[in-house]
Amino acid sequence: MSRTLPRLLTRAELAKRTGVSERTVDRLRLAGKLPCVRVGRAVRFDPVEVDAALKDQRGEVA
Repeated sequence: MSRTLPRLLTRAELAKRTGVSERTVDRLRLAGKLPCVRVGRAVRFDPVEVDAALKDQRGEVA
């Protein structure tokens, strides 16, 4: 069974998608409020995990 992984977003892509600055993305990541994946030295964000984390922070049911 083949399973494709979601495309991981860069910090700039996530900032644009959520309407916040890249610095805010960094602050949330470093505070542990945004899940991320390290690929070598790069930091990437799984959009499915980020959406779930943001809904959780707003108190929404996923």
